[in-house]
Amino acid sequence: MGVTQDRAMARLADPVLLGALLQPRARFLVERTHELEYERIDSVTALRTWSASCSRSTTSGSPTPGSP
Repeated sequence: MGVTQDRAMARLADPVLLGALLQPRARFLVERTHELEYERIDSVTALRTWSASCSRSTTSGSPTPGSP
């Protein structure tokens, strides 16, 4: 199971692959993260992801070393 998770995280850490994954859901993400009182989104084009980084969470709920 760990190898599968590592491969998935490696794919998500690649900005190009992450952008490809988000492209079909981009309109939904914009609509859910922005208040669009008088605006309407017809489509999202040219989605670009500049960077992506992975963060490993702990199971105990305590902060990771170096985090505030």
